[in-house]
Amino acid sequence: YIELFDQIDENLKNALQTDLTEMAPGLRVHSVRVTKPKIPEAIRKNYELMEAEKTKLLISTQKQRVVEKDAETERKKAVIEAEKEAQVARIRYEQNLLEHE
Repeated sequence: YIELFDQIDENLKNALQTDLTEMAPGLRVHSVRVTKPKIPEAIRKNYELMEAEKTKLLISTQKQRVVEKDAETERKKAVIEAEKEAQVARIRYEQNLLEHE
């Protein structure tokens, strides 16, 4: 809800105008201003702690994704290197067969 506070003025104005259009045609709402409420200190601190934990979780998740991508990249490099070595070994094997014929 805190993330949506910046939209409350416009949403309230639209809701009021919709009702006024039905109940009192001709009246218009020009603007609405909702003041920011004073949040008790305990609630504010609790919210800040929750936001900090949420941020830590997001950072942790992103780090995990980076580690997974790095591991995937290393696996792909290893597969490419193994395929290259297998191709080289096959070519050498075929060369040895041709030399012995």
